[in-house]
Amino acid sequence: RKETERQRQENMREAREAGRRIIRMAESVQEGSSQAGIIVNYSGGEGMFNCLGQPVSSGHIVSYFHVKKDILYCSSRYPPTAGSQQALVEGIAAMQVAYGVDSDGDGQLDDYRSLPENWNTVISVRIVLRLVDGGSQQWPEVTLTVAMRRRIFARLAGDF
Repeated sequence: RKETERQRQENMREAREAGRRIIRMAESVQEGSSQAGIIVNYSGGEGMFNCLGQPVSSGHIVSYFHVKKDILYCSSRYPPTAGSQQALVEGIAAMQVAYGVDSDGDGQLDDYRSLPENWNTVISVRIVLRLVDGGSQQWPEVTLTVAMRRRIFARLAGDF
């Protein structure tokens, strides 16, 4: 049991870091995102990777994070196709995403919403992962809040 818990904690740490790295690079959140899954878009280039860890030297990158059958998945396509998704972490009961919006264009977060009225106003995301805990009735949670830096800078420059 201790080994399983230790492995789950390590998997969570890796998933949290991968999610943070990918979402921080995001240039936009794609329509079709929801409270249960997030689709982010960004540009390839030197040192850029998709959520599967594959280098993408040019072009458009899509990363889609969602939970299915107690597993957090990442897909390099939306909707996912054969070979485009990979399990990141087992033992995730649910994922809930809230979208931080800048409704007045000043580059500052105004509030979090379950679904924004305008996807172009999203500059941050808050993701709560609820863990499966077979030994108790508790539902431990891990929260990840990430500012989309490229998106914030683009809004401040008027390039949105």
